[in-house]
Amino acid sequence: LASNFTVSTNTLCPGGAVQFQDQSAGVVTTWSWAFPGGEPSTSSEQNPMITYPQAGQYSATLIVSNGQASDTITLNDIVTVESGIAPYYEAFESPLAGDGWAVVNPQADAAEWTVSTTGLCYDNALVMNNFDNDTRNSSDFLRARFDLSGLSNPTLQFDLAYAPYNLQFFEGLRVNVINCDGVKTTLFEKFSTSLATAPPSTNAFVPADCSQWRTETVSLAAFAGQILTIEFENIGGYGNLLYLDNVDISAPELANEAPTVAITDPLDGTMFLDELPQLDIQVNTTDTDGVVRAVTLFINTDSIATDDTPPFAFSYGLPVYGVYNLQARATDNDGASAFSLPVAVTAEPSSRLSVLPGSGGLAFEAFPNPARGRLNLRFSSPQATEVKLRLANVLGQEVLSRQERLPAGDSQFSLPLGELPTGVYQLVVFQGNARASSKITVIK
Repeated sequence: LASNFTVSTNTLCPGGAVQFQDQSAGVVTTWSWAFPGGEPSTSSEQNPMITYPQAGQYSATLIVSNGQASDTITLNDIVTVESGIAPYYEAFESPLAGDGWAVVNPQADAAEWTVSTTGLCYDNALVMNNFDNDTRNSSDFLRARFDLSGLSNPTLQFDLAYAPYNLQFFEGLRVNVINCDGVKTTLFEKFSTSLATAPPSTNAFVPADCSQWRTETVSLAAFAGQILTIEFENIGGYGNLLYLDNVDISAPELANEAPTVAITDPLDGTMFLDELPQLDIQVNTTDTDGVVRAVTLFINTDSIATDDTPPFAFSYGLPVYGVYNLQARATDNDGASAFSLPVAVTAEPSSRLSVLPGSGGLAFEAFPNPARGRLNLRFSSPQATEVKLRLANVLGQEVLSRQERLPAGDSQFSLPLGELPTGVYQLVVFQGNARASSKITVIK
């Protein structure tokens, strides 16, 4: 009785499975397996299937028996679970050994990927010598396994330099990816003059300078989050030397989005009569790709205070009557900032109301003046009445008109100024045969 076994594969990705196959000699009636690091970790089946969730190297043990005799075998490091290299940049400044790259030369000939120190835009590069070696009808490979977990939109970039020998003798270059199931997909393929970065040359090609190099970009978005092998394939044609350098696998940097910010209290157009209130200013912020670190309050373009603790709020007492334009600036954790739309707050004494002569006591006021975006009108009337408003430019042309029904007492409404150009306008208020006018300055 002699215990022995084989495996369906020696190398796999995390979460992959291995079929263990009993190859013992003699009559076997029981099997006792041990799989440290595997799931399940033990089995009594003859040919169990075992899953390995974590990267590492694993041994396996098989004990076989038939009631009269038994035998044990342990194969160390029989299974290798590869995690792959993390997002990566390779300039080939040192020998390939130990960098995670494997050179595969199926023909076992003199033509294979090697490190070159000549004809370079940078210090070192890889070169495939198709000039001195008849590489027709053969492929040579450069492979490494990568872990793209955590990258939502990965890309592969690399530099190449190549000149065909002529239009009959030339090479091709493919970039293939191989997933954990062994499925190979070609993502990049160019031949001859499409691959070339320099004119055909019947001499061994050596790039003259950096202008004879080109950067290629290949999307790996379809493989985001996966572990896969990236393979550069030289398709030989007994043509010329092909150079490869600066392999970069990463995710493009996303631009930092600025936060959004708005003053939610007080509302735009708020007016206070006969008082100078203490404003309680509330600010709302959002940041889709980070957090808001601070909010600064500006009043009439002057920085008043900064709050770095949400919810963001400020207190400000109006010192004198007038129009106050409030704005908030939010700054996020990456330094991006944005301003809120301005909010206008007005504090006015009631004594500024003007009485329409012959109206029986109807008084009005238009503010702010100058006005931007809207003009507020406040009325005080001893009884309900109807008024007509007319706004004209300096040529006397009517640009806005409106009729309003006023209740008895105080009332207020706004006239939207829309896209009126900056200038001086005449506001006329009509009530029956009574009328009064006021000059209004509009600014954009």
